[in-house]
This record gives sequence, structure tokens and C-alpha cells, in this order.
Amino acid sequence: MRADLRQWVEDYQRGYDEYNQLEKETMSTIAKAGDGDFELPTAGAVVGRCYMVADLGTQDTSFKGTPKKTHKVLLSWELAELMEDGRPFAISSRYTLSLFDQAILRQHLESWRGRGFTEAELEGFDVKNVLGAYCMLSIIHNTENNKTYANVKGIMPVPKGMDKPQPVNKDVYFDIDTGDIGILPEWVQNVVKKSDEWKMRANAPTGLKALATMDDDIPF
Repeated sequence: MRADLRQWVEDYQRGYDEYNQLEKETMSTIAKAGDGDFELPTAGAVVGRCYMVADLGTQDTSFKGTPKKTHKVLLSWELAELMEDGRPFAISSRYTLSLFDQAILRQHLESWRGRGFTEAELEGFDVKNVLGAYCMLSIIHNTENNKTYANVKGIMPVPKGMDKPQPVNKDVYFDIDTGDIGILPEWVQNVVKKSDEWKMRANAPTGLKALATMDDDIPF
């Protein structure tokens, strides 16, 4: 098989793998144990604002028992629906960082934008562009191992004329190569630390670590 055809087949299969694993790939961080009292956002449609984009790096995953390496990205939204204490609910989804035509990330981004990607955009779309953007989220509840999760099933543009809540959470963007892990919630930090990229950073010589944290505005 030609190398380019083999790559196409592998990419196509990877996309379908993502499609079949949608519920697991988009599992929210908000959970409700069978005997617990954690709050869940209401299932259905709700306005959300993306306040966090975090590059999770290359993670160890598996499909049908076969280990694989997959680059992941996390998107988090604050919702128009409020918890009992007055704070907005938050929901997060992990995606494989891919714009292959079957990738869930591409499907969600295109439905969010209300149009498909151009060929030029597919050459390299920066997911950071969604930071601060509003959308209409379709939320469903799924139960697994006696725990109920709130998952993002779909994303659409906010209908014209619909009110958008004022931002509450500070916008957060994390780059796996140079970002400050301290800006992330602890549970996200724990995921990042499992990535190949973070392990390389952690094991880098002291001088290289210092260079990675220097200001980008170098005068030469």
C-alpha cells in the first residue's frame, strides 16, 4: 500500500474511532455519584461561553485494548445556568486535536461556527480562537458505574437576539510547550502532567527550563 494511501486510511479510521467513542471523549468534569449531592447542569440547550482552552499534550489512550498516543485539547465553558450558590455551572470536554472530517472537534467547531472550514483554515486552525466565544450547548446526562455525568453532545451558534450572560470566569489559555501550568485547575494539571510533552519539560536541563519561562519580548 502506498504511504500516502496508508496514511489516509489510518486518519479515516482514527476519525471513526473518535466518533464511536464520543461519550467517553467528551466526558464532563462534573459528576454526580449515586449517593452524592453534586450539582449537575440541566440537560438540554443552554448558552455557554468558552473560558478555557488547554493543550493537554500527547496522552496515552487505547482503542479496543490497543494502546495509542493521541494529542488532546480541553475546552471549558461557563453556562448561563447558575448553581445554588449563584456561580455559573462549568462544563468541560476533551477532544482529539484533529480537523479530520470525522473528528468530533471539527464537527463541533463547524456547527458552532455555522459553516464548514475552508481548505486554507484546515491547514492550521488555532483552537485558541474560540476562547471567549459564546455558543449554544446541547447537554445530556449519562450514567456510568453509578455516576451521572453532564456531557456536551452538540454546539450551535447563539440565536440572534438571545441574551448572552456577562463573563464571570477569567479567560485561561494553556500551551503545553511554554505555558504556566499554575494557571490551570488542579484536576487539569494532573492530566497535563501525564502527557509526553510535560514529562520532557519536567526532565529538561535547568537552563532549558529557564529559557522556556523567559519573556517573549526579547530585543534581538
